[in-house]
Amino acid sequence: MKQAALILLVTLFQSHARHMFLRPSSHVIPLNEIDPANWMALLAWRIGNLTLQNLTLPGTHDTATFALQRALAPSSGSEEDVLVATLIELAEKLQIPVWEFVLGWSQAQNQTVYDQLVGGIRYVDLRACWDGSDWRIHHLALGPLLKDSLSDVSRFVHEHPRELVVLEISHLQGANDSHVAVLAAMVENILASHHFPPTAGLDGVGLH
Repeated sequence: MKQAALILLVTLFQSHARHMFLRPSSHVIPLNEIDPANWMALLAWRIGNLTLQNLTLPGTHDTATFALQRALAPSSGSEEDVLVATLIELAEKLQIPVWEFVLGWSQAQNQTVYDQLVGGIRYVDLRACWDGSDWRIHHLALGPLLKDSLSDVSRFVHEHPRELVVLEISHLQGANDSHVAVLAAMVENILASHHFPPTAGLDGVGLH
């Protein structure tokens, strides 16, 4: 994948505003002609020489929490996690419908990772945990398999080679060193040539 990065200059206009960007020839690009799936390629002429340090990318919090289970993710061991697990267990014993509240609080998104990327998102926040047999998304509750979200990213960048996605995988709960090695191999296998070598650093990385 070409080293590419870009900023979407989001400016709030009044509802009657018609245009946002100008080409070098001074021709305007109507807002309704900006394809969110390809906005980086469309605006490359304007911001292609900027680096990641100069960019603000649109992103989502807990990107892959669009589908959660009625099951708690492995605990981080913090006092807060222990307290929450204890309260949920108590509520279940008292037959209090606590999961409606838990899932309502934990679900941050209602679209798949792929659909969010097509919609213009370029920063993906994946919080992962080892569930005992595989890597999953989590946000208090367990979510989809991590490999499915990685496959969404791979599919998108394959279909849109001039777009860049910043991917963060964090909160690796329930995992030991061997599980993290499995995760690294999974990322390498699924993203393959699409990913930028993490050891290369981000200094000077830009659209061109």
